[in-house]
Amino acid sequence: ISFRPATPFSVAPSSLVVVIAPLQAVAGCRVQVEHDGRTLKLAVPPGVRSGETVTFEGAGDDGCDLIAPVLIRPSDGYSVLGDDLFMQWDASPRLIEEGGRIEVQTHAGPRSAWITPGLRQPVRLRLRGLGLPPRGDRPQGHLFVTLRGVAQAASPAEIMLDHFARGGTNDRPAA
Repeated sequence: ISFRPATPFSVAPSSLVVVIAPLQAVAGCRVQVEHDGRTLKLAVPPGVRSGETVTFEGAGDDGCDLIAPVLIRPSDGYSVLGDDLFMQWDASPRLIEEGGRIEVQTHAGPRSAWITPGLRQPVRLRLRGLGLPPRGDRPQGHLFVTLRGVAQAASPAEIMLDHFARGGTNDRPAA
């Protein structure tokens, strides 16, 4: 009978937590964290969810892998719950009450939606496919936009006038 020497524990226990913003979870990112006086770098893939783990290969004290959970903290007006992103958007109370078309500036660019008349507040819109991207067995998430009734929000007419003044594009002002 032969005995093999015990191999060192392949995963080092850690109190390290990788904190990222919602938009970093959507697009993926490179993170740099400090741990035990060392700087560790890692590429976080798009679509990572809170509670999933990332591995810093060979970053443990004895050369073993260091495993750390990911935490997605609200940032830049976005928050994450499960596969979905959430944000708030200002809209005129009249538009919310009477209904109509609204254009919302999202992380993926402007998106239009229709509001039906007579909805009770808070009004929440679902923009399909604008949440966290699919990853593993997790599906594509959605973006939920909660409309806030704000008196000084631009009206649809003001938005169209601004769009016209820029020559019909979002890139350049009219000549």
